[in-house]
Amino acid sequence: TPEEDKKARKAEKPRVALKETFKRIDKEFLETHGEGNATSGACAMVCYVAPGSVWAACAGDSRAVLVRKKRGVTAVAVSEDQNTSNKAECAKVVARSHDERAVRHHEAEGQRRSEQSVRRVAGTLMVTRALGDGYLKEAKLSLPPYNAHLPYITGKPKVQRQAVTKQDGYLVVATDGVWEHMTSDEVAVEVDRIFSEESDPAPKEHKHPAMRLVDTVIRHAADKVGLQADQLKLLPPGKHRRTYLDDISVVIVDFGGGCKKRERDEE
Repeated sequence: TPEEDKKARKAEKPRVALKETFKRIDKEFLETHGEGNATSGACAMVCYVAPGSVWAACAGDSRAVLVRKKRGVTAVAVSEDQNTSNKAECAKVVARSHDERAVRHHEAEGQRRSEQSVRRVAGTLMVTRALGDGYLKEAKLSLPPYNAHLPYITGKPKVQRQAVTKQDGYLVVATDGVWEHMTSDEVAVEVDRIFSEESDPAPKEHKHPAMRLVDTVIRHAADKVGLQADQLKLLPPGKHRRTYLDDISVVIVDFGGGCKKRERDEE
């Protein structure tokens, strides 16, 4: 019926808005800054908290999870990583580029290649979607050998919607620098612990919960290579440091009692 169609269109408004926003930003960047910056790009994650649900638009390998407390603390995925570890995404890269070898090892690895070597889009990029990176999208911004099979990647995000329940206390949005060292469930448990301590009236370290999560990630990264966290922090930014720890950005949304209220309102 017309009324049902109207409701369906309204329900999909966030999806349409998120996709159009990514499209416009990617187009404007490539048109304005593409020449001379063809190999510059960025992953992007945008979350929209709606009544009773969370929408996530992802281009790249940032990730969004809900922290759910129900018979223990677990993470509920709101987004899906868009990189070469995602088989469905790899298939889309091959179909998009018409290159059967679209996802491959970097040729420079040569004899150093191992079973653990990471395959990349066109042998160069880990993510299958991103803003920018025009050399893998448009002929006028590309160069050999990439210009023979374009486009490899897209700036279009994958948009997903996840229902929010009364058991969901927090939304965590973070770059891959977090997920390289901690699983989604580990992050959920840590965030729940941090906020539990925040509510404790006893004296404690006054630091934003997101920064406390970052500190935990740095400790995990340092432990893996036998360093102290402070030693890792002192390494100057650049390629050497990135072998141990990638850039990290974290946003935590504390739903408080809001989720429960929104859910009751919808019921």
